Amino acid sequence: MAKTLYIVSREHPQLYGYLTRRCERDTDAEVIYDRRVGPRRLADRGHTRERRSGDRRQQSIERSLADFGWALVAR
Repeated sequence: MAKTLYIVSREHPQLYGYLTRRCERDTDAEVIYDRRVGPRRLADRGHTRERRSGDRRQQSIERSLADFGWALVAR
C-alpha cells in the first residue's frame, strides 16, 4: 500500500496526468481521482441530530480539492 496518496479533482485531468507521470516510479505514492459524486451527507435523512461526535478526518480534503484541485493524504 502506498504511503502517500494524491487525490485529484475530476475537474483537473491535466494535473492528474502530471502527477501520475511524476509518481510512476515512486512505489510509496499513488495518484487517484476524487471518486465522490455528491455531498457526503445529505441534509434530509430523517435524523434529528448529528450522529457523529466529531469529524474523523484530520485534514480538510474537501477544502484542498476546492482550493488547489488536489489533496495529499499521508497513510
